[in-house]
Amino acid sequence: MKKHILILLVPLCMLLMLAGCYKLQEDYNRKPHIISPNTGLTAWQYLNTRNYLKVVDTIIINDTTKKIDTVTIRNLDLLQTNVATAILNARNVTAAKPSFPTGATVSTTVRVVKVDTIFTLMLRMIRASGIDTSLYTQTNTKRTFILLHQDAIRRLNSTKTIYNDCFIGANLINGICGTVNSSKVFVANKFASFPQIYLQNYLKWLILDGVYNHYTLQTINSEVNTLCPAGYWSTLPANITIPGTSATNALWTLGSLTIPAFGVGLNPNSTMKIRVLDSSPSNTSDYPIILNSSVNVRTSSILLTNGTAHVIDRYFTTNIPTIDF
Repeated sequence: MKKHILILLVPLCMLLMLAGCYKLQEDYNRKPHIISPNTGLTAWQYLNTRNYLKVVDTIIINDTTKKIDTVTIRNLDLLQTNVATAILNARNVTAAKPSFPTGATVSTTVRVVKVDTIFTLMLRMIRASGIDTSLYTQTNTKRTFILLHQDAIRRLNSTKTIYNDCFIGANLINGICGTVNSSKVFVANKFASFPQIYLQNYLKWLILDGVYNHYTLQTINSEVNTLCPAGYWSTLPANITIPGTSATNALWTLGSLTIPAFGVGLNPNSTMKIRVLDSSPSNTSDYPIILNSSVNVRTSSILLTNGTAHVIDRYFTTNIPTIDF
């Protein structure tokens, strides 16, 4: 008899549990939180959000952390001194010397440094080029901005070599991309070594006329106009070469991306091709935006008050692909 009662109680308990679950689901008030891609910033403002250094000094008294000093240095691209000197010059908060209770256990000062220089090199390139920065600040015309992560500009392999899949490593000046100093440390070519008009037009080529992102693009290539003048890429300045992977240079090493040699006449209209890949090539890259059928965008479809932005971390040439793939 007891066995039969037990058999009856098991499904009854399960029924009560299920009923309780359903009741919880009916009463649950789900309020979804959607992360907005809107930054509320212009392209210029967005660039400068990743261009700072912050130092926080703290001290621990009886296991309680007290902040005694904070230094924030913004606009690192304008920094003319070394960081240590800049920190001393930029002390903007100095708390009164904390009073220590009798018998207090006091630790040494703890310093936490946060440096964000993702776009510092691009901002230095912009300033060195002499380009009109209002192209990045105006809000009357919506455009697409290709932003250069620091690795897209200068990516060192060691103290003696540089990858060719960054701007400095791919664009050689008089056949080289830098020198080795007396301490046997590689020193990359400076932006001042490039003709200003060359830097200007490369940066203008990275600004597309119109808004092209995941909300507007298709999986087929769209050839779009840039702000670079038509015909500029029909040749290169006399002292600049983009040799591709066939180059031989003691300071130059092959990166993860194959850089084709610069092709005369391969981009007569200074355009760019852009599309969304119709698949996910890896678990870290879902339906990426592809530029000139060669470079996957690292961070895409950033919505700005003056358009949209995509971040790339590798160099890609101005050659326009003649065959879409």
